[in-house]
Amino acid sequence: MLFAALNSAPVDGLLGVAMTTDEMKPRQWRTLFEQFSRRHVSTGRHYIKDVVFAANDGIITTFAVVAGVRGAELSPLVVLALGFANLAADGLSMAVGNYLGIKSERAAELGSDFIERDESRHAVRHAAVTWVSFASAGLVPLLPYLFSLPSHVSFRLSVALAAMTLFTVGSLRTVVTRQPPWRSGLEMLLVGALAGATAFIAGWAVQATVN
Repeated sequence: MLFAALNSAPVDGLLGVAMTTDEMKPRQWRTLFEQFSRRHVSTGRHYIKDVVFAANDGIITTFAVVAGVRGAELSPLVVLALGFANLAADGLSMAVGNYLGIKSERAAELGSDFIERDESRHAVRHAAVTWVSFASAGLVPLLPYLFSLPSHVSFRLSVALAAMTLFTVGSLRTVVTRQPPWRSGLEMLLVGALAGATAFIAGWAVQATVN
């Protein structure tokens, strides 16, 4: 009966059904892709503040340590010791501070609707993003000091890596903020350069005063 039905059906009708089915496939894929994109852009906007602040602080504070030690003309071992101490302590401090700050803010907003367990999970996710962003970005200025290189070479490489990372992190904000990439990148780069220069001068001043 199936073959009889197919034989008796108009050819144009069968082709129309086939074309409609074939056209629906790319439409379905396009719809799924748009839903996927909207969901992940929304997620990015949700965490972008944590990522930008933590990555920015991680790079700047760690590079400030590198610049300060270089200005004071101390050994590369001091750079690594102080740098990793900064990653551990300051990164944890930022994550915990973000966790407590978000819980407090949500408690004030929700009042009697505040649910401890749900809001704790929400705050933990933000804290984890903060810590990972801080540690990942803050490690970059320390990478040249993990190799047996002359101090001046390690410092120059650290400056270059820190500058590229700062500009990149700033530019990535445009994924969700829709602002010009070069402007966002330059903003973070200038702030990092100012902090590094200040730390270098402070280290040099202490070294010159003590000696």
